Amino acid sequence: MQHDSLQLPRGPIMADISSLTLTQEEKERLCHPTVGSVILFSRNYESTEQLQALTAEIHDLRTPPLLISVDHEGG
Repeated sequence: MQHDSLQLPRGPIMADISSLTLTQEEKERLCHPTVGSVILFSRNYESTEQLQALTAEIHDLRTPPLLISVDHEGG
């Protein structure tokens, strides 16, 4: 299922992802209309370059882009 910047409103659900990159299943889940944001944890960070690529990939999924937040309290 290809999602080239879908025009969807942001929903109320905040989702997380499992690792350093998005799986196809996660891409499909993040394109669901009820999802409005993504939370990243330490498991999602390896380097500045990797994090920039990941956040760009998340933003490219939808228009308007999903909001991205981080857990900075040891998560």
